[in-house]
Amino acid sequence: MHRENLTLSDTLMGPTLTSRMSLPKVQHLAERQALALDALSKLARQFAGNPNFDQLVHALVLTITGQFASSGAFVVVRNRSEEMGQPLLYATGRFVNKTPLIALGQCHKLTTFFRQNIAPFRATDLVAVYPDNDVVQELLSCGVQVIAPLVLGEKLVGLMGIGARVNGAEYDGAEIEFLGTLANSVTPFLASSILFRDIAGLNAWHLEILNSVKQGVFVFDGERRLSKMNDAACAILESLGPDQRRCTTQLGEMIERVFPETVFPGWTQQIEAHSTGRRGRVIESLVARGSDSERIFNVRVGEIGHSEAAKPDLVVTVDDISKQKDTEHHLFELEKFAEKGMLASSIGHELNNYLGLILGNTEVGQHALENANLDKVASCLAKLKDSVGKMARFTAGLMDYSRMETRQTTADLNAIIGDVLSFVTVHKKFKRITVDIDLDPTLRPFLMDPDQIAQLLLNFLNNAGDAITEARRSEGRITVGTRQDGRKVTLAVSDNGAGIPPEVRDVLFQSRKTTKEKGHGFGLVTCGKIVENHHGRVTIDTEVGRGTTFTVHLPLGPPA
Repeated sequence: MHRENLTLSDTLMGPTLTSRMSLPKVQHLAERQALALDALSKLARQFAGNPNFDQLVHALVLTITGQFASSGAFVVVRNRSEEMGQPLLYATGRFVNKTPLIALGQCHKLTTFFRQNIAPFRATDLVAVYPDNDVVQELLSCGVQVIAPLVLGEKLVGLMGIGARVNGAEYDGAEIEFLGTLANSVTPFLASSILFRDIAGLNAWHLEILNSVKQGVFVFDGERRLSKMNDAACAILESLGPDQRRCTTQLGEMIERVFPETVFPGWTQQIEAHSTGRRGRVIESLVARGSDSERIFNVRVGEIGHSEAAKPDLVVTVDDISKQKDTEHHLFELEKFAEKGMLASSIGHELNNYLGLILGNTEVGQHALENANLDKVASCLAKLKDSVGKMARFTAGLMDYSRMETRQTTADLNAIIGDVLSFVTVHKKFKRITVDIDLDPTLRPFLMDPDQIAQLLLNFLNNAGDAITEARRSEGRITVGTRQDGRKVTLAVSDNGAGIPPEVRDVLFQSRKTTKEKGHGFGLVTCGKIVENHHGRVTIDTEVGRGTTFTVHLPLGPPA
């Protein structure tokens, strides 16, 4: 907007500079202008070295006060968005803490006027235009003499004003023009400084948010140079050894320097491999080797694009799950201990059953031998041999609970099922339950831990029996089946028991959830761990009131 577009009367500016001033005075004013502009240049250099916005505007107000030898000066700075709170007041002398000056930057009618009239003017002339405006009346009571709008384009950045001279003299038109020159010089720099302040504040706010996150956050630019990281990221790097502190003290390091192979084996390759495609991909259980320990992390990788032309930034979020893994290990040890107790009780009960049969047949055989009934003796010996054989198979397959690490060997799944069922079906829980077997005869032996698979099946069968008891079925039925499909084997255990509610089904293998009144939930967590050890998975098909099918999917060989 040009000065010829002003709507105030010409009397606001008075006579022109050359008609009002003598040559010496013009020279003196030119010197003042040069000094003022030099002072503003110094302020700009100081701000570049130390970008403190408040100090900048305070220094500006002091400069204005000195240049005009006034009783005080002020600058009102408006927010970039008019809805973002009240303007800020910077003042010297009599204008310090004069809150009515803040209202000057908030009055909608006046801000519209200031945008249309960018030349400085006397406060008394503003009263002539708005005689009934309360804000204008407040200006006079505060002692404001001259006001200069700070306008950039169509935007009102703020207002600059001065009070009466210390010596009481009036400001002439040239001095008011001089204030306008200062305003024109200051406004672009002030607007840029406001923008810089807001951006710096926004960056600080973003960093504060990042620092409140417990995960380490690393941001790499399109060239894979580190551009930002939060406090948690620094703590992770520093905790892995002193070498990490040296190689990451400065931003701008390449990603392979931030995650060196000696400490983060395979990380850079994994991150790059997951950086393309959909955002937010997770790499689980990456190991980092510190100077005195190993740590385990889950790493989330995503890209954020700024524009179509520029390469997107890479955001890497690192979550230390070492303690979680330790907790899971301790929980699993506890689960094993609990399983030992429960299964030992069950084993003891069943062994007593076998021993009872052995003792009974021994007594009958002894009696038959005394009576020379050799046929009866032969029959008793056959039963004794059968019972001892069952006990041997049972103890060989299920009594070794001193370990839970997976020790794979080639074994026959169908044979394991037969051994487990020979034990389970004599338990009183299964007396009124029919167990059907549907085994794939073409299934060949494959790599597995036979003891863990036997424990897995035993847990499924016990749960099936409990579910049928809970449902009070007059005719309980369990079906155990196997199938081979290419390189996959399935083991399915079905029952017509009570079924599992959806909210329990979804977390059965992750937490100690159970539907049993006296259950502890350890069994299925252990099952989940066994399946995980075999690189398999479990699916559950269930309907409350009708029954459940657990299907274990196992690979025929080791994972690729």
